[in-house]
Amino acid sequence: MADLNQERRWKEEFARRMLQIEEHNKRQNHYNVMTKESCNKLVNETEEAQSAEKKTQKQYRRLTPFKVINICGTRTLVTRKEPMKYYVCVEEIFDIIEAVHEALGHGGRDRLKVETSRKYANITVEMINIYPPMCETCQRKRSIKKRGHVSKPILHSEMNSCCQVDLIDMHTQEDRGFKYIVVNQDHLTKCVLLHALQDKRAEEVAQHLENIFLTFGARILHSDSSREFVNSVINELAFLKNRAYRSGIKQTPYKAMFGTEPRVGLMTSSLALDVIKEIQDEDDLKEALNKYRCSK
Repeated sequence: MADLNQERRWKEEFARRMLQIEEHNKRQNHYNVMTKESCNKLVNETEEAQSAEKKTQKQYRRLTPFKVINICGTRTLVTRKEPMKYYVCVEEIFDIIEAVHEALGHGGRDRLKVETSRKYANITVEMINIYPPMCETCQRKRSIKKRGHVSKPILHSEMNSCCQVDLIDMHTQEDRGFKYIVVNQDHLTKCVLLHALQDKRAEEVAQHLENIFLTFGARILHSDSSREFVNSVINELAFLKNRAYRSGIKQTPYKAMFGTEPRVGLMTSSLALDVIKEIQDEDDLKEALNKYRCSK
């Protein structure tokens, strides 16, 4: 993590470039980039329009795209159309993109856009494109020279018809005798199943695959054991892969497999960032969720 001074400079640079976007695109949608002051003004105008018995033309215009909800004393501007999404001010967007980016395992632009668009109405691709050079972890990854490897994609139209099987060598992080992770990925949905192994003998791998086949059905196997992903924990690796947006199937593997998006942590919840910051314990969370449901 960068030091506080560096992070402050990044936030200032991010805000400056956001305001440049506003200047360039103000004729298209000037509500995409709003300062805290202008956002609060819009909240007050929309809330006043909601409570007015006899509305003016300006108030009707306010109520066409917007409404204000109140959760645990926090007034928040949201879209009137469903699914409800939050409008956030320019001072909050850097922190939101950074939190989502890290939750996705430092995923790229497409994954960030899909994830943020589920919850926020005014975070655009242009804003997301500003952030990657400001991520220290991503810059370190780019500086590492990668070995070239080109392979043709294997395409299948049926789930469980073909899978990729690989082994991860975890000798440097051996745990209770387990030295390998066998990775089984369905080619269509990209859903990943992981299992720890004590050795890589064919018998042990075959026994694990038999359990998968008895659960999901038999499938064609494809293997490329030369590929290895190191320094990953089993649960973290599986979940990061399964919740990452895949452009080929236009959804996450988790949704392709189970029909719904995964939820982990408060950042992927339906609550606004200001509300999340005030939550201290389980009682606060229950109260916030109940008020959110009542406000819809």
